[in-house]
Amino acid sequence: MTDSNPYAPPPRADSVATPAQRGEAPRGEDFSIVAVLGEAWALAAGSKRYFVAVYVLLLVALAFVQSVTGLLSGSDIDAGWSMLLWQPILAAALYPFIGGVMRLALRRAANQPVGLEHLLDDAPQLGQIALLGALVSLATLIGFTLFVLPGIYLSVAFMFALPLVLERRLDAVAAMRLSLETVHRHWFRYAALLFVLGFVLALGAFTVIGLIWALPVTAIALALVYRQVFGPGELSHA
Repeated sequence: MTDSNPYAPPPRADSVATPAQRGEAPRGEDFSIVAVLGEAWALAAGSKRYFVAVYVLLLVALAFVQSVTGLLSGSDIDAGWSMLLWQPILAAALYPFIGGVMRLALRRAANQPVGLEHLLDDAPQLGQIALLGALVSLATLIGFTLFVLPGIYLSVAFMFALPLVLERRLDAVAAMRLSLETVHRHWFRYAALLFVLGFVLALGAFTVIGLIWALPVTAIALALVYRQVFGPGELSHA
C-alpha cells in the first residue's frame, strides 16, 4: 500500500529537501527580473504604510545602536579590529527589524494581508535572527577585508538565509549553508537580481514618494524569488 499516512507528523523544517539538495536545478533559475518586479509592484499596493513603519523603526534603531557603539569604541569604530567587533554586533541588533520587513514581504508574496501584528510571529526566532545577522556580517566583512571578491560572493550567497530562518525555522548556520548551496549554482543570476533591486532603491531614494514604493517592492520581489526557489512555503508560520 503506497498511500501516505494521514496521521504522520509533519517533516522537520531542517529535513525539507530543496532542489539544490536533491541535485536538481533550482526552481527559481528561470525567473524573470522584470516579471518579478511587476508582480511585486502589484502586491505592494495597500501595504506600503506597514513597510515604511518598519523601516522607520529600523532607522531609529540604527541611529541608537550606532551612537552606543560609537561611545563604547571611541574614534576607532571604522578601523581594523574595531569593525570586526562592532559590525556583527550592529547587525545582530538590526536584523530583527530587517526580519520584520522580510516577514511582511513573505506574507505579501503569498498574497496574504499584512499588519504590524504579524511582526510578533517571529518572536520565538529572535535569537536565531540576531545570530544570523552577526554571522552574515562577520563572514562578509572578513571576505571584503581579505580579497573583496569573497565578500561580494558571500553577500549574494546568503540572500535567502533570513527568509529560511523566518519561514522554515532553520537555525542560523543551517540557513546560511542552505542559502549558499542554492545560490552557488546560479550565482550571477541572483547577483543580477540584487543589483537591479539596489538600483530600484537608489532611484526611489531621490524622492519620498519613490522611496515609499521602492522599499516594499524590492522586499516583496526578493520574497517572491525565495518562494519560487523553495516552494510555496508549506512550513510558513504566517
